[in-house]
Amino acid sequence: MLQTLPNTDIYTVDALYHQPQLASIHLVRSNNRIAIVDTGTQYSVPQVFSALTELGLSYVDVDYIILTHIHLDHAGGARALIQLCPNAQLIVHPKGARHMADPSKLVAGANAVYGAQQFNHLYGEITPIDASRIYQPADGETVNFADHPLTFIDTPGHANHHHCIIDEQTNSIF
Repeated sequence: MLQTLPNTDIYTVDALYHQPQLASIHLVRSNNRIAIVDTGTQYSVPQVFSALTELGLSYVDVDYIILTHIHLDHAGGARALIQLCPNAQLIVHPKGARHMADPSKLVAGANAVYGAQQFNHLYGEITPIDASRIYQPADGETVNFADHPLTFIDTPGHANHHHCIIDEQTNSIF
């Protein structure tokens, strides 16, 4: 079930990570175009499909897939979604972009923490994203998403490859 933030075109989708309502994916809608903020895991992709369908949209209406950071509970579904969204570009922090193009170190680190069986259960197969579909915004840069400006701010702390996205139109921060 799709939830919306009051007086906005921002929709919250349950990523179904571990349990219901533990992690969220956000859809920002502007002029019937979509920006997806965080992807959950590859197992979250059906949730995104359902949300788009509920909005009367499809994968072709997605312009951007934006990652706040590359931890796999936020970015594990990026490859699956970019394959399904033919017009979308992945937006990721410059320090995380190389791990989306070549996730081998990211996968090895997560496998070391969880073990192969649990890793597969949580995340499935993580494969590279074509570097030509990856955009790395500079700190403070604003990307125009369907006449809806989104500003990217470098915010290391939780991860050194983390940025916040400011949506001034709705007074929201991801």
